[in-house]
Amino acid sequence: MLRSAEQLETKQNFPTADGGKTYVLMLRTALLNSDRQPIGIQGIFWDLSERQRAERELVSAHHQLVAASRRVGMAEVATGVLHNVGNVLNSVNVSATLVCEHVKKSKVLAVGKVAALLSQHADDQKYLIEDERGKQLPGYLKDLAELLRKERAAVLNELDSLVKNIEHIKEIVVMQQDYAKLSGLCVAVKTSDMVEDALRMNSPALTRHEVNLAREFIDDPTIIVDKHAVLQILVNVIRNAKYACDESNRSDKLVTVRIFKNGNDGINIQITDNGVGIPRENLSRLFSRGFTTRSDGHGFGLHSCLLAAKEMGGGLSAHSDGPGLGAVFTLVLPVQPPEPSE
Repeated sequence: MLRSAEQLETKQNFPTADGGKTYVLMLRTALLNSDRQPIGIQGIFWDLSERQRAERELVSAHHQLVAASRRVGMAEVATGVLHNVGNVLNSVNVSATLVCEHVKKSKVLAVGKVAALLSQHADDQKYLIEDERGKQLPGYLKDLAELLRKERAAVLNELDSLVKNIEHIKEIVVMQQDYAKLSGLCVAVKTSDMVEDALRMNSPALTRHEVNLAREFIDDPTIIVDKHAVLQILVNVIRNAKYACDESNRSDKLVTVRIFKNGNDGINIQITDNGVGIPRENLSRLFSRGFTTRSDGHGFGLHSCLLAAKEMGGGLSAHSDGPGLGAVFTLVLPVQPPEPSE
């Protein structure tokens, strides 16, 4: 060091009397005279043990916070699944009730009565021509056939709705299970596939509240991400957009989903609504833990979404021009997952 006259910085652990370790940063510098010749060494030492302990605790707290965020996110998705399945089950119940009513009121038993009447006069060739009751049978059978045709069409329509709703429940549950299995794992997936899954999970609520959907998929790259974490964010943000539209009492409720690149290594998923908007004073607190503007809200949703986005190396932001002017939420994701930290 004296020959090179360079500064040397090292970090070392030293044993302490109680069997522990002291973490020391040492900075050694060559002392030079007026002729730039080395005449000695100056050493400065910092005990970083406390700072190292604090950093370890900070990392541990961060990991605990991320884990708690992931659990909250999974609970959000599970709640969304139960909510949407409940809505579809209402439709299933309505369809099943209507089918039962149609069957109870069916005129199909009248066919048996007509058959019995014809059997009674099977040997009377003039029954359908001369008998007053017999003369009415052809017209009655014609009307009965038309009535049974309409009845059949109505029952088939309700059964078709019943099958579709049951299939929809199956899709939602299977989708949630598939995402839950991949929780914490990064996989390659097309961006639009994740967006469509999130929209499908919210579709019963969007339809019930008469919220229209628009898609603008300008880019649709395959990215490597934690699918469950992305679903957690999208389901939450789309549901919030639905609430914002519903509270606005507009007749033209609209949620627009856009996908576009933000350079070569990032992708933006943007959810825009024309709902109630966000006051300026709330924008800075929107992602704070516990902050909510809904009476039945808990304030964990957007906070956990932001943590999940950052954990994936991305971000989540919100913008609104003010009350009544809608809002825009932008999820930024890297095309490749970030390198794991030590």
